[in-house]
Amino acid sequence: MGTTKIETTKEKVKKEAAEHKAETLEKKGAVAKAEAKETIDDIKLGALNLAEKAADKFEEVKAKVKKAI
Repeated sequence: MGTTKIETTKEKVKKEAAEHKAETLEKKGAVAKAEAKETIDDIKLGALNLAEKAADKFEEVKAKVKKAI
C-alpha cells in the first residue's frame, strides 16, 4: 500500500514538472517572438533612416549641380 502512494506522488510530481516545463517553453517562445519583432522594427527604422539620408544627400547634390549650371 505504501508503494502505491509513492508511485502516485511520483507521477503527480512528474506531471507538474512537465506542465511547468511546457509553460516555461511557451513563455520563452513568446519572449523570443517579441524580441524578433523588436529586431525587425529596429531594422525597418534603420532602413528608413538610411533612405532619408540618401534622399537628403540627393537633394544636396541636386542643389550643387543646379548652382554649378
